[in-house]
Amino acid sequence: SGSILFAHSGSILLTINNNVTYTSSARKNMKKDQDYWKVPLEDNSEDLDIELIQALNEKYDDIQQHDQNTKSSRKLSARIIAFVTVIVFSLLAFNQLFAVLNLPSFNFIDRSLELLQNPEIRMLREGVVEISAANSKGTGFNIHENGLIVTNSHVVGNAKMVKVTFYQASSYNGIVEASFPEIDLALIRLQGENLPVIKIETSKELEPGEKVTVIGNPLWFSRIVMEGVVTGKTKLQGWDIPVLLIRAPIYQGSSGSPVINHEGRVAAVIFATLTIQKELEETIGLAVPIAHLFELKDDIIEKL
Repeated sequence: SGSILFAHSGSILLTINNNVTYTSSARKNMKKDQDYWKVPLEDNSEDLDIELIQALNEKYDDIQQHDQNTKSSRKLSARIIAFVTVIVFSLLAFNQLFAVLNLPSFNFIDRSLELLQNPEIRMLREGVVEISAANSKGTGFNIHENGLIVTNSHVVGNAKMVKVTFYQASSYNGIVEASFPEIDLALIRLQGENLPVIKIETSKELEPGEKVTVIGNPLWFSRIVMEGVVTGKTKLQGWDIPVLLIRAPIYQGSSGSPVINHEGRVAAVIFATLTIQKELEETIGLAVPIAHLFELKDDIIEKL
């Protein structure tokens, strides 16, 4: 009986059986510095079982391929586990970061979805727009069916034309018709028809303790509905008029958001935030009463 030795590449390295062996003459032909596998076998090829050798080689190839597939699967599984582990630890780290740095909680997203179950809130949201200027992005709202947008002066900056996008993704090129930096409000004119409108309140101001609704584009989100309450008024340095303090989730991107009273009318416009240092740091929204816009540009009422 004999044996067959295989090389790692899957080919036969050496075949030895009763009929095929190294002869003494072959060993004599070997030089001292010559390796044994470089010495040719005697020509007894007719005694080799070629079919058996091929079958064994093929079987070895199948085993080797199976081993390679198994190793690849294990590597892939290990990579997936490592990736999931990194994601989990990253999320845990971000949660800790939000707590340590007092970054905004996203609980207001869930609350917004709840508030949008109200059909009246959904209608109001349709009149809120996203404004994109050269180097800024903010919120605004439409007060005329043909397109007259109210936003902040600092949102449009020095731009003469801006992009205005409504809830249903319809976009318009808007022309900055007027800007009033002294109250941080601006007007943008569109060329549209039958656009969704939010009514305005110019006769009654918001009072402390009054509940309000704010709709805007805070952070990376669009047209989020937020509940708030008027906590009072304050006078800013360089301003001739008092502004409202609104306790609500107001963040970057909320500039130009309408502050809506219980009658569904816009009574003020968010333009900034104020950080109050207490035991826990609190951010309060600042809003300018919209009535002051009509005092500076009284012909707006005639066009509405």
